Amino acid sequence: MTLIIAHLGSKEFVDAVEFAKHGNVYTDTSGIASSNNKIIEYAVNRIGSEKILFGTDTYSAAFQRGRIEFALISEEDKANILRYNAERLFGKVLK
Repeated sequence: MTLIIAHLGSKEFVDAVEFAKHGNVYTDTSGIASSNNKIIEYAVNRIGSEKILFGTDTYSAAFQRGRIEFALISEEDKANILRYNAERLFGKVLK
């Protein structure tokens, strides 16, 4: 089973992903909590961008997109979060 914990917003979310016994836990950036100071950067540093998905269930998808675009992370990390992780996880379902 793959588990995606929505609303990345604190150290506890990152801990849950990092310490998942089977490596099957991910988080997404949906919700206002991801605007917390440098939580995206913190998460990428701790768990890697491969475990973070772009999410938009707030009033402003553009705000969420900007939060990733302007994060102090590499372009590769941004691409993982914005596209490649979803393709990897959901591609099997969509084919």
